[in-house]
Amino acid sequence: MLIQRIVNTLVVVGVVFMAISATTALAFERPFGLDSRADLDPYLPIDDLKYEYAADLIPVWKLALEHDEPELQRRTAEVVFAVARQGMKGLEVLTPSLRKLMEGPVVDRKVHLAALRALTAIGDKQSASRLYDLSGQLGCDAAEVLEPALAQWKYEAIYPAWRARLEDESLERRYRVFAIRGLTVVRDEQSAAAVIRLATNSATSSVLRIEAARAAAQLQTSGSETVVEEMLQDEPSLVDRLAAAALLLLHDGDRTTDILLRLALDASPAVQRIAIEELQKIAPAQLLTLQSQLFDSHDAKIRELAVLSLHPYPTSEHAAILSPMLNDHHPEVRNAARRTLVSFFASSDEMRVAVIKAAVEQLNGDSWRGLQQAARLVGQIDHEPSASRCVELLVFDRREVHTTAAWALRKLQVKKSLATAFEYASNRTQEIRSGRVDPQLYTEQLSQLFQLFGILRYQESVPLLRLYVPKNSATEDPRVGAIWALGYIYQDAAPNDLVRELTGRLNDTNPMAPEADSVRAASAVSLGRMKAQTSLPSLREFYGLESTMYPVGYACGWAIEQLTGEAIVITHLPPQQRMSFFLTTYRD
Repeated sequence: MLIQRIVNTLVVVGVVFMAISATTALAFERPFGLDSRADLDPYLPIDDLKYEYAADLIPVWKLALEHDEPELQRRTAEVVFAVARQGMKGLEVLTPSLRKLMEGPVVDRKVHLAALRALTAIGDKQSASRLYDLSGQLGCDAAEVLEPALAQWKYEAIYPAWRARLEDESLERRYRVFAIRGLTVVRDEQSAAAVIRLATNSATSSVLRIEAARAAAQLQTSGSETVVEEMLQDEPSLVDRLAAAALLLLHDGDRTTDILLRLALDASPAVQRIAIEELQKIAPAQLLTLQSQLFDSHDAKIRELAVLSLHPYPTSEHAAILSPMLNDHHPEVRNAARRTLVSFFASSDEMRVAVIKAAVEQLNGDSWRGLQQAARLVGQIDHEPSASRCVELLVFDRREVHTTAAWALRKLQVKKSLATAFEYASNRTQEIRSGRVDPQLYTEQLSQLFQLFGILRYQESVPLLRLYVPKNSATEDPRVGAIWALGYIYQDAAPNDLVRELTGRLNDTNPMAPEADSVRAASAVSLGRMKAQTSLPSLREFYGLESTMYPVGYACGWAIEQLTGEAIVITHLPPQQRMSFFLTTYRD
């Protein structure tokens, strides 16, 4: 009967938690980390989606928690846990019902664990003592849920039990890990000696030793050097070396530095990483003495750390060292080397010369990795003499290289490169339209080149660009780039037929096959930039329909501002209610 009453009140739907996803701008993450001027000029910020919770959800959940069906109780408690983690307010009224579940007989451990999770997520500090007493009958799983919360709440009654666990080898390992973590959170310095004993005990499990070593470093931030030196005598095991390195975290001084320098050359990259990262904090200059060994490491992370260790020290010698790292096999190492060279470039005139030399050395090579990074680097430092080499790389067979070369040309904006780049784009367009090549391989490249033509107002490119305006004429990116470029070329004045064509793209909302929003937005932007007064009715229509909550609406508002001077009015999205919960109120 009670279930029937609940059914009359509630709608039972699947347990689906909505992921928060919001479009914050028309721009998005592009391949190879390259930006697009068409995404940023103008920048079209879109309001984030905001969510709220229906006020009548909590009474529904309270009713379900007080029902006597375990599965209903469990699933409802899991919902409460989830929304508490998401920040829902007012859940405190559910704590009596959740406490009652915890205090009842253990018919189903899953129900009690779900209730415990919900109470800790709500932050029911007043029940800390009672929850601690009740969790004992639920075993280690309950401890894993409750004890981190007790540590955050600074529940002192559990401290003696945690300290005792450090010495109790008969306990399950997880209990001792929870104790170590809890004592670390509350900064219980009196347990530091016991934690260090765990870290140095070779008979203890490796997991527990490493956990203890990291904790000990936070509980005792000085004075562990003697213990570490003893651990490293004779032939220390890998766990000995890992624990030794971890024990010195947050330490300082010459003695610590000497030990870490030794560990920075350890045979294990895991040990090296701990030591190098700590040296970067306390003695970064000392790492310069190890550069040759670190750059030769077979481990990519160690090579990346070696690159980053040069960042504070811009010298011509270091720029020369970083040049071959632009061609490293691992992308993170290559990117770190390029970013470091960019920072060097801004430091002095001497370093400008050194960085240009490092970039050109790789740009004149034949390895795709080095070519990609060097092309991006010359674009970032605005080295115009490299434009001729970037034009040559437009035909390179790797997409990473020919796309980055086009991006660099767009950044460099060298007029002498226009004719050759235009010839390439025309030939590539013919190949794509005839079906001889895959258009997806060149979509970002052509978009970058078209933007270059627009920025430099290259009139000769107009016939080519207009090929990309019609619907379904090409992939989306080059169409956006072409339409955006036409707006620049015909800034303040445009042919009537082009205005009509772009207005048609904006108006194309055919529900069966609508125009891409990015193309519609680019059309609106170009109409505004071209001062196309005849497009005002369409711009106003979609500005009213879509407002600034969506890319096309924002682009229309921006265009109207260019045409009339009317300031764009930012419209905020109304909060959306979260509805996809296990239980929600029935609504006709």
